[in-house]
Amino acid sequence: MLIRLFVFLMLLSAVASAQSNATVNRLLVKDSMGIGGRWIREIRSDSTMNGTNEGTISTDGAWKSYILNNVRNSPLSPVPGPARDSALTIDPATGKLGITPISRPAVKQFEGLTHNPWLKVSAGPLVNGVTIVEDTIHVECMSSDGIKSIITFNGAYPDWNYAKGKAPFTVKTDWVNRHPGKFVLLDITSAFYPNGRQPFNRFFAAYNDTIHFKQNCISSDIFFEMRLSDSLPNCVIMPITVRNRTSGMISIRSADGTNIILPHEELRFKIWYGSGLGVGYQKVLKSATGELILCGLDNHPLRCLVYENETLTNTVTADSYYGFLVPINDPSSRLELVVEDMPIVSQ
Repeated sequence: MLIRLFVFLMLLSAVASAQSNATVNRLLVKDSMGIGGRWIREIRSDSTMNGTNEGTISTDGAWKSYILNNVRNSPLSPVPGPARDSALTIDPATGKLGITPISRPAVKQFEGLTHNPWLKVSAGPLVNGVTIVEDTIHVECMSSDGIKSIITFNGAYPDWNYAKGKAPFTVKTDWVNRHPGKFVLLDITSAFYPNGRQPFNRFFAAYNDTIHFKQNCISSDIFFEMRLSDSLPNCVIMPITVRNRTSGMISIRSADGTNIILPHEELRFKIWYGSGLGVGYQKVLKSATGELILCGLDNHPLRCLVYENETLTNTVTADSYYGFLVPINDPSSRLELVVEDMPIVSQ
């Protein structure tokens, strides 16, 4: 009898040790448990992550609190207090996601230039009686440390989100007009630093045409306003290319609004040409981290080469402080403006 019992217990032990799945209501481990060749001795809920090692596992709640407490000025963070000096981003040294330092100016008068390392991106319809468009646009935001965020908006509903990473950002989107007999219009307001001026861009596209938008050096926020129109004002639609070869920001003012071109960049778009086309200039400084700071008006000579249908038709020289009007011989032509700095001649 004892022999039979011994054999039975041996067989039962062999079956139990060979079984790979077990279902239990509760499991109490007094010392440690082995998972995938590693011994786990503790499951921690400490959101400071102090004392973690190869033998511990942290809960989802602990990780969430740890991330929120360490993302500087995160809109999701429940922790009040001063701006932190680190952010959850891609470490440029290792290429891995982690909490990495955010450089902050040490000089007190520049404290206003520190800001959320994320970019707020928002969109919505124009609500003053125009036709609301329910198209969808996808906004691509690329941070300076290589994090790409895709944010999707519907033009009929106000919405916002955050692009992750370090400023400055490059933001771009394309919008195809799929509305026969109508025009789509996209107004874009953006900021280069917190509480700064709000550069403004306006684009439009006829049926089956596409609005292409790309802007570099965005640091604070950007807003897209989408709308639909049955017609445009009684103006000539003129394709224009502006090549900014100056050290400042160029603004092109036409009947439909203003478009900006950053230093040493170019922009292709269409304008509603009425009675004139103006060019303005603002001085720009670039920080060590690549962010632009608008410094107001400047006083130095500019030259503008005016090409119509690829033929040089006019050359304008003017003072950057006052801006100037562009002479156009044929409003139906393809217009190209090349704006460049001129050397200052000492008296």
